[in-house]
Amino acid sequence: MDPVDDQLARCGSSDGSYHLDRCAVTPGLFFIELTGGFELTAADFADPRVRGLREMVVALVGWDNDITSYNKELYRATHYGYPSLQNLITVLAHHHACPTERAVAEPSATR
Repeated sequence: MDPVDDQLARCGSSDGSYHLDRCAVTPGLFFIELTGGFELTAADFADPRVRGLREMVVALVGWDNDITSYNKELYRATHYGYPSLQNLITVLAHHHACPTERAVAEPSATR
């Protein structure tokens, strides 16, 4: 499997779409309903527009988390021997043989 596809498969499919039941972002979406004082019905969840919106939110938050946490993960790996980085930025930099700055720009531009 292509390394970029493999990274995307952590929370989704090889076409880059994120599956709601496989990503840690999903549980946080339910807190929006709780704090907002509303609840989506089964019909709401079945609506392709709602599902598409939720998938976009999961993808964007997941990518933003990888961008935001990159420096912390790198520091921990370098100073404390944490396992190798499994971060979208690292995967893109390796895949494209490019500097981190370019790897950060790619998901940012995709947004």
